[in-house]
Amino acid sequence: MGNPSVYNVVVWGDSIAAGNSEHNWPAIAEHLFNTGMNTGRPVRMINQSFHGKPAAQARLEFPERVAKHNPDLVIIQLGFNDMRYDGARGHQPISTLAEFASHLTEMVQLCRTQTKAKVILLGNHRSRSALILPTGLPYDQARAQYNQVVRAVAQEQQTPFYDLANELTMPHADWMDFVCHDGVHLSPLGYIAYAHFVVNRLREILAVSPS
Repeated sequence: MGNPSVYNVVVWGDSIAAGNSEHNWPAIAEHLFNTGMNTGRPVRMINQSFHGKPAAQARLEFPERVAKHNPDLVIIQLGFNDMRYDGARGHQPISTLAEFASHLTEMVQLCRTQTKAKVILLGNHRSRSALILPTGLPYDQARAQYNQVVRAVAQEQQTPFYDLANELTMPHADWMDFVCHDGVHLSPLGYIAYAHFVVNRLREILAVSPS
């Protein structure tokens, strides 16, 4: 019958998935799945994540970041950059909560209508930041608000949602072990934790629809 077809997964996100020269969780997840969890269909993780990328910008890059790869699954995780204040909009962040919801909705719909891919939305992990944003809201409370937007979009679009603030776990590790010194980006263990989480989701998906 020849080689089984590869299951293409596009990861559409920001620096959390883009990683650095030594670590990125999509590459780790691909290796872990194909060497330890592959029961008949290999996975190819196509990392289309970029540092500093908000959904406000990512949604405009669908043709080159997602569509051309003909994905079976798209994993979307954004938000940390949308909640930033870069000075371009005065007292508004890059995307307000309502704008962020609109951007994510557009992204999900593009994936479904243009590629027919399954979509998974991820909420961001907890942060360890003492920053107070211009609204007066502590950084991690703002992160939680944007996570709630992702959850609401997922419910409205009937798309699986996983809140990594609650679901990112490893035996004998605390959530603070998953972030590096800046309190937001992932530590080496954090990349491993993300990869393990995604590999388990891929196992579930391919067990239901292996072909």
